[in-house]
Amino acid sequence: MSLPLELASLTGLGPAGIIVEILNDDGTMARLPDLIKIAA
Repeated sequence: MSLPLELASLTGLGPAGIIVEILNDDGTMARLPDLIKIAA
């Protein structure tokens, strides 16, 4: 079992997950250099 599922189980919550993709203004997937600019 993965850590997020174990934590959810320990808190009495059901298993859940999420997938997120950060996009650039032009709709392309943000790559590491783009993410570094966003985080700065």
